[in-house]
Amino acid sequence: MTLVKCPNGHFYDPARFGNKCPHCGMSGQESTGDDTTIPLTGVEANQFAQESEQSNIVTEKLTQSVADQDKTIPVSADMLDGVFGSPAPVVGWLVCVEGINKGTDYRLHQGRNFIGRAVEMDVCIENDNTVSRSSHAIVVYDPRSNVYLAQPGDAKELFYLNDQLVLNAVQLKAGDKLSIGNTKLMFVPLCGDHFHW
Repeated sequence: MTLVKCPNGHFYDPARFGNKCPHCGMSGQESTGDDTTIPLTGVEANQFAQESEQSNIVTEKLTQSVADQDKTIPVSADMLDGVFGSPAPVVGWLVCVEGINKGTDYRLHQGRNFIGRAVEMDVCIENDNTVSRSSHAIVVYDPRSNVYLAQPGDAKELFYLNDQLVLNAVQLKAGDKLSIGNTKLMFVPLCGDHFHW
């Protein structure tokens, strides 16, 4: 097996994951096509062994969850709980109130929450092709100031907060509605004056 190392130091199998690191999404060093073995230090070998074991646990959980079913299902955060360590504590939610995913809720964590159609987005809005694949918008929770902000992502498409165009970071309040493509998301905070992690 030929391993590739991404700029962040993660090793992965390009035959399985392509040229994108499954841990951080960065592109790895191009494989030369030969089967040259990359020497692993003790720490790297231990990390690779742990990641392989975690991958096997995920596969086992997914296999158990789809037993006797002949369909593909999305991987949810609940399925991964405890597999890669503790999940980041929830600080709020976005709930789809209009659009193809109506009724779906999306967990927010502290820091930046990237919104888009791609599965690696923190808030993955599936099946709405009017939403950019990557980073259409960003919702930020800053634990130091205990505030939530919405800001444009890297995409060229626009988004709106309460029907007002968002071109710079704006503070969010409970019940605010973000319009992203044909999807409308209501903001529901958990952290505030009454509680925060």
